Amino acid sequence: MPDIRQLLLASSQAEATKSERAAQLPQQDTEHGGSTSLVRQLLEGATKGSISTQQQISLATLHWSYYNQVANHPHSLPEHPALQAGGASIPPLPMLLNFQQRFSQLLGLRRHCVVSVQLDGHGDLILSATASGKIALHDFSMFRECSNNIVLDEETQYKGLDPLVLVESGRRLERARWHPTNDNIFATVAASDRSVYLYDAQYTQGSPYQTLSVPGATWNGVGLTDMALPAKGPYNAMATAQNGHVYLWDERGGSAPRTKLGMGSGFSMNSLQLCDDANLLLVGTQTGDIVGYDLRGGTTAARALGSQGQHPAVVEVVVRQALMQVPELEQQTSIVRSAVQSLNLDPVDPNRLAFHLQSGWSGVLDLTRQAVTHVHCPPPVDAMANLASGQYGRSATERQQPCWTPTGSSFCVGEAAGTGLHIVDFHASVHSPCHVGCNHDEIIPMVSKDPMSERGSSTLPSAVTIPVTSAVTSVTVHPQTDEIVAGTEQGMLLLLAVPN
Repeated sequence: MPDIRQLLLASSQAEATKSERAAQLPQQDTEHGGSTSLVRQLLEGATKGSISTQQQISLATLHWSYYNQVANHPHSLPEHPALQAGGASIPPLPMLLNFQQRFSQLLGLRRHCVVSVQLDGHGDLILSATASGKIALHDFSMFRECSNNIVLDEETQYKGLDPLVLVESGRRLERARWHPTNDNIFATVAASDRSVYLYDAQYTQGSPYQTLSVPGATWNGVGLTDMALPAKGPYNAMATAQNGHVYLWDERGGSAPRTKLGMGSGFSMNSLQLCDDANLLLVGTQTGDIVGYDLRGGTTAARALGSQGQHPAVVEVVVRQALMQVPELEQQTSIVRSAVQSLNLDPVDPNRLAFHLQSGWSGVLDLTRQAVTHVHCPPPVDAMANLASGQYGRSATERQQPCWTPTGSSFCVGEAAGTGLHIVDFHASVHSPCHVGCNHDEIIPMVSKDPMSERGSSTLPSAVTIPVTSAVTSVTVHPQTDEIVAGTEQGMLLLLAVPN
């Protein structure tokens, strides 16, 4: 069986070292409205040795504590022929005091969850998708500038942030992703059918230019949950499915999958991540497992065994058992088996895999040792208490789509029990408050920005929580300015940044 260490070594060699990559990160676009990111300055200072790791973590936490919600836009404007033709004016609408109630009444929607949001590699375009089937592309600079929810002119016409592209797919979408090297191409998958749909943002007329489908005879009415478009390697698309399989397409197979992985147990494969060198495919399951497949090929004898022999599993981690190995964690709280909702590789260190569980817990798995190094354990969701207090967190049925910050030191994930966004400290150092070996007595206290404010506490927290207006379900971070775009369960797109 191939050694996971060989795969990870190859992946590491394909990338620059951590310090080199950190030094190559783009600088702030302050001339075009981007907020100055202290995190980038701190990372550079730590690389040069001018500040200690403890100081870096403390000051970065202080930086994130200054973030607030600065914009709140609907995912897409009400449907109207003028919008489809590129127009901006909408017929007169009644004025209501509460914008979100007004928006709900206009569209007749019930919490049209933004299931996926992602900025392209340059940070120019926001790709987002809703569970009701809407796919939208927004210009990020316009999104930043249009900071007001709505504007009513003298004729009380509705004006807002028009998407550059709006596609009505008619499918119950689960995920939308950009192609890693072609910023014109994006793809979607849906729980309502068995296909990967590829779109060209420059030429789309509401229809995909290519559809990759699993044959119906082998499907039994189960949909797809996540997908990836590799930039290299033998496959051009791959997708996880609710029937316990992973399907892989290549150019030779046309629209039908070339290879099928997994045991088809009937338990959903929820999330996938592909290493940069396309050699290792990582999958998170509904049963709480993380499985990694070697995609390098295999011998002729292995191919004779079929897909499982050709691409053997080299990572097999039961997350609950891995968490039980964390010192003293089992004595502090009950560790239950929980579905893996998402997987995210550290953009700086490919050996580190962040995971998020349906229970609301997040952590980091060291792929070399196949052991948990960081864990963030917020209190369990009390749905009845939230209902009584009027606080509505995200639905347990909605899968979270969190993300790393570009520096690989923090992890952004929506709050399970309320309306907030956690910026979790997953710095690789043992001095991170979330590191399982952290000695909290050695942590440098955070300098308070406001002695009377809870967010300005002198105690260094494991996560900074940014209050927002509605439950966050998906997150993306600008690759240059560290501004955060969050999709919500109520069908809104939020911008989180340091207020000017």
